[in-house]
Amino acid sequence: MSSTAVRTCIGKSSHPIRVLHAGSMPIILPDPFGVAVFNTQFSRHSCEYLVAGLYRVPHVNKSVSQGHTCNAKTMPPAQNVVLVPSRYEEWAELARSMITTLEEQIPDAVFEHIGSTSVPQLPAKPVVDLMIGVEPGRILEVANLLATVGFDLEGKYAHHSWLSSPSRTNRVFIVHVLEKSGTAWNRRIVFRDLLRTDDQARNKYLATKVSAAEATDNWDDYTQSKTSVVMGLLEEIGQ
Repeated sequence: MSSTAVRTCIGKSSHPIRVLHAGSMPIILPDPFGVAVFNTQFSRHSCEYLVAGLYRVPHVNKSVSQGHTCNAKTMPPAQNVVLVPSRYEEWAELARSMITTLEEQIPDAVFEHIGSTSVPQLPAKPVVDLMIGVEPGRILEVANLLATVGFDLEGKYAHHSWLSSPSRTNRVFIVHVLEKSGTAWNRRIVFRDLLRTDDQARNKYLATKVSAAEATDNWDDYTQSKTSVVMGLLEEIGQ
């Protein structure tokens, strides 16, 4: 497994940035959904460290200089990327069923089906993405609760925690716990709705997905290959 690491830097900027360290060469990777929270001076950053895929190394809030090089750690292997033809009705039913289950655990939260499985006619990885929206101070509490009832806790941070089911190496669901109506929440919904209603945007995103999947089966590489297109589509509609 690669030891390439990605650093998500939180600064006073319109968008957070991720800095990919491959050896000594840093590559700036914008975060298209703005999942970071700006709370530090621009010259010093609080950072998260990501290693291959969605796994984060627990160095959040470590103050580092802009030139700092990440120390990657080995984590469990990520699930490979495989695109399948759209099974929207099936995925939508899976989402509804899981949301019903989650509502029993977190009755005061709000829920959304997001990602490519939430868009009719769009091929996707057969993994249903859901968002759970809660008050900012409850994100860690809810993540811990879901971990106790069988979800695989992949990342736990105060602004964004995420879990998989049944496991991170055999994902059927990924559940993101976010601040309801926050930046990350809103941008994910806007992007989903854009793909649902705009044929041109959906076709452009599909072409990017297919190209990325043909180039790699690595989850993180696949995601990063789509970032510039996602950001471009959001910027075109003022997001």
